[in-house]
Amino acid sequence: MADDDKTTETPENSRSGGGMVKKLVMFGVPLLMVQLVLAYFLLGKMFRPPQIDPLSTSEQQSEGKEDSGAELGQIYEVPDVIVNPRSSGVRRYLNVTFAFECLDKATMQELDKRNVQIRDLLIAILTSKSVDEIDEVGEKKQLKAEVVERINQILTKGKVKAVYFSNFVIQ
Repeated sequence: MADDDKTTETPENSRSGGGMVKKLVMFGVPLLMVQLVLAYFLLGKMFRPPQIDPLSTSEQQSEGKEDSGAELGQIYEVPDVIVNPRSSGVRRYLNVTFAFECLDKATMQELDKRNVQIRDLLIAILTSKSVDEIDEVGEKKQLKAEVVERINQILTKGKVKAVYFSNFVIQ
């Protein structure tokens, strides 16, 4: 009889032990997964370097320039320069409107006279770049610097102070 009691208790013990493992697998593992995902996102946000919005910093810089009394020069616009950037395997196009800041009217008149040369120069610069080379903020700054340098090389009566993109579409 004592043997019968042991055999009847053993299946109950094994069922309750198996039930614990089953409960652990059903509830513990998903709970652990949720905790890991939450920890990943929370720690990722805590240790990620702060992102600086390039638009807000340029607005702050321009506000600082206005406060310092620096005047905006005259603006000469070259609208809708449409090109296909250097091939990256996919057909894409780039539409840019350039605005050149000049300090005097003589430079404005020369830019107007050399409009065809300037458009040709801008097309040559833009088609030599791939989409990856002009898509990032830092790359756009380099592109602006290159455009100012190359435009100033062909001008004889003045210099372009800065270049702005009033339209920049990559599709």
